[in-house]
Amino acid sequence: MDFSKFMKPHSLEELNPDQPLLGFGIHESITHFNNSFLQSGAKLLDDFIKEHEDTKKWILSSDYAFYDSEKNSDVVTFSLFPHLASFETMSECINIMAPSDLKKVRSVNDTFISFLKEGPVFNITLVLDRERRMHSDEKLYHISRIDAMIGMLEYWCTSTPNEEDRYKKTIKELKQLKQMVKSSRLNLRILRDIEIIASLAAYFLTEISERANLEIIAWLSDRDSMLTFKHKFIGDYMLKQVSNLYHTLCVNSDVDPKGKLILTKPETVGKLAYDSFVRVPDYIAGTLADFDFDKQEASHPKFDTIRDGVFAAEKRNIFYKVFFHPNFQAHRLMWGAQKGDTSKP
Repeated sequence: MDFSKFMKPHSLEELNPDQPLLGFGIHESITHFNNSFLQSGAKLLDDFIKEHEDTKKWILSSDYAFYDSEKNSDVVTFSLFPHLASFETMSECINIMAPSDLKKVRSVNDTFISFLKEGPVFNITLVLDRERRMHSDEKLYHISRIDAMIGMLEYWCTSTPNEEDRYKKTIKELKQLKQMVKSSRLNLRILRDIEIIASLAAYFLTEISERANLEIIAWLSDRDSMLTFKHKFIGDYMLKQVSNLYHTLCVNSDVDPKGKLILTKPETVGKLAYDSFVRVPDYIAGTLADFDFDKQEASHPKFDTIRDGVFAAEKRNIFYKVFFHPNFQAHRLMWGAQKGDTSKP
């Protein structure tokens, strides 16, 4: 993806974050990931999509392993599925191979390992720096970003008057969020993660939309506090972030986004309607979060089964590590044939 229209070649730290801005911006960390992804990952994603070039509908699911003191890393996995059969049929096939979430099982069957290794799914996994920050002055950074979004929506009220009521509702919600940030009572950790995950989701949704001749693409997220954050005051903030960034990135990439994106808000209680689809990223993210890179070992044999059987199969699985303020960078994690063998490209 070409980010030249979004950012000039300098660091955010060289800018005054409260200078007047307009629009839905992309954080510098995403551009560093993009530079790494374009080296090899984009080609592998493209190859996978070409295997299913007649597919018009796609599903991108995601799961997160964040802030678990018993785990070694914070990890997010995005899993891409071509819509090859009915939703119910696809869901049942996954359920047969993996009927329970990773934390509930003691072993993983060979059929599911084969599916993750060579089946119709492509997993992109990122290890996020646990000390991640967006800027040296995050409070000012978030206020500046909110103001930029408000400015864009105010412009859209004039340029697209038929959507004015919807834009004004979002403006009201953003102003309430701005007051929360200014109050100093808000934990910026979740706001930070919302921006990171929403930006990554929009990025991958756009990359897929650009490479596949698709009609529909759906994003299915596992339950997480990011999706319900202050929803009584600011609505479905994360989903709106994904929607607006997807639209912006598609237009930047000369892709028509109209009518293509489906965003689903998970039920807060009961069984998740699309639970099987988020179970795939659950197994990948959970395994990597558990892995101790220093000791080169896992806490349970089931993690060894997944790592040794799946992680080196790069035609279906790619991995990255992303670092944030003050040293923004990203690199791909390569898994060799030997147990736990990883290296930078």
